[in-house]
Amino acid sequence: MAETNDNNLREIRTDAKKRLYPYVAPKWAEALRWKPRYKIDLCQTNTPIQKWYLPEIPNSFEIYIKREDMTGGATSGHKIRRLEFNLAEALEKNCDTVITRGTISSNNCRTAAVASKELGFNVHLCMYKAKMKNQRLPFHGNHCIDRLVGAHLHLNPEPTQTNSTKERDELYHSLRIEGYSPYIVSSEEAGDVGLFGYIDCFDEMIKQGVTERFSDFIVTCGTGQTVAAFIIGNYRNGGKLRLHALSVLDDQATLRKAIIDSLKDVAFLREDYPEDDFSSLINIMDESVFPGYTFFTDKHVEFISEVATRTGILLDPAYTGKSAYTMVRMIQTTPDIFRGKKLLFYNTGSVFGLMNETFTRTAIRREPIDEF
Repeated sequence: MAETNDNNLREIRTDAKKRLYPYVAPKWAEALRWKPRYKIDLCQTNTPIQKWYLPEIPNSFEIYIKREDMTGGATSGHKIRRLEFNLAEALEKNCDTVITRGTISSNNCRTAAVASKELGFNVHLCMYKAKMKNQRLPFHGNHCIDRLVGAHLHLNPEPTQTNSTKERDELYHSLRIEGYSPYIVSSEEAGDVGLFGYIDCFDEMIKQGVTERFSDFIVTCGTGQTVAAFIIGNYRNGGKLRLHALSVLDDQATLRKAIIDSLKDVAFLREDYPEDDFSSLINIMDESVFPGYTFFTDKHVEFISEVATRTGILLDPAYTGKSAYTMVRMIQTTPDIFRGKKLLFYNTGSVFGLMNETFTRTAIRREPIDEF
């Protein structure tokens, strides 16, 4: 049975290779290091930009939203953009297995698992659960999809990124010994071609008129790779936008270092670049980190529920829900941090985080259900 399955996957990968095509970077990105050779189309691009009628916004401000939640179905969200390059490279290198890591609720893991399976790869996910009290895994949200597509799950009992990264690297070497040809998807690795997914995204937004229409661009930030690409795009096209990175994972100093490392890796910044100059490229805020990565408060739940009720836009409680909440608070309390009053919020997407046991239990308490 295992041999039959391997043959089926090999056939799927062979067909998938026919979909590869040579990648041509935007002219403003041609000088960057690590340009990918190939790309494979996996998502719906040209996602719309819509006016967003958020609650409690002063009349002098206009808020718009870039709908990256519309890039696909089970692969919805902005992560699929980077996988168009990572998985193309994996196919080009004749790899048969994809490895990545993240939390139990990771959008990255879910997107990688689904897209990799579609292209005929075995999938291994090195996962950790923050503040894990036991080994019981809930069958909901992103993690439900990971299991439905048959990804191999490796749960680290230590709830830290460092341990899951170590486990990932050990798994990579173990699979090679067993005869597999694994490929690691990781934005923290030098030479990661996934950054060009966001380079292409910024080029798409230029064609949508973003650099001319808006004063400020707000991005939810985890590892910093997305923001690094947007910094390059904005700078190389006149720096017309004021960029704001709202971290949901690390403090300002940690995120700043991660972004600078990404920019140096593609040779956008020189190795001796003074960090004191970095604030001219982007404004980093870490208020959205509270109360911890993947955790949220009752105020976040109330905000996400009200936004959904008023606008029909669904926000992820671990990411965009927290950052959009922070953005609204900043508009109300410190509006001068923005260059102007016409703001674009980059919705990194994914509604699967809403199918979270803790979130749904809290949200259901918010309003009684009418009985007939």
